[in-house]
Amino acid sequence: MCFFDADNMAQVLKEVVASQKFLSGLRTLSHYVELQRKQLERLRPIINKSFMSVDMASRVVNSFSEEIWDHRVLNDLKELIAAKISECEDDANRASLQDFCALPCLLSREWWHVLESRKSGISKLEDITALCGKLSLRNPTEATYGMVVCLAFFSEYGEAWKEPEQLSLLKQHKSKIKKWLSKFGPCSTRLATLPESREDLPHDTGKRESHA
Repeated sequence: MCFFDADNMAQVLKEVVASQKFLSGLRTLSHYVELQRKQLERLRPIINKSFMSVDMASRVVNSFSEEIWDHRVLNDLKELIAAKISECEDDANRASLQDFCALPCLLSREWWHVLESRKSGISKLEDITALCGKLSLRNPTEATYGMVVCLAFFSEYGEAWKEPEQLSLLKQHKSKIKKWLSKFGPCSTRLATLPESREDLPHDTGKRESHA
């Protein structure tokens, strides 16, 4: 269990500000990106040993300056924070698995055109995962992981797709889905079960996303 501490968050904010202040005077140097990386590695253990609620993590992320950090380094920083959110979720929230197996019922004709296209399976997997994230998915059931993988790769395998191959792909790509979902922040409405009709979607879960 994680115990959230405002002093802990204040220390993380203090260290982020210190790193950004240090880097601000060095932006013209040719090895500036390398210096950013060193600051990232300095911050990594500080962030890793911290316990942050979603609100605290959001405040830390908002303190990051896009003028200071290269976008790749900035993404790494955000991923560190996202990992802490996942690790320090409330126990009840963490235990609440979400069943999104009804997603195929919500997909528009345009979505099916994308899924049946020659676009790579990995790209489709990321697209479908992003859609699920916008619809509030954070903690999928095992069946939901399987559904996402099947939607992304079914056109490559066709009707003869065997179960062992499905399980192999699920094992191979489950960690990617987890990583992509971890980048989504908190949502005001968290669906335990995705409805089979778009009309039954709460307005603040991005109702339009399913048929965008």
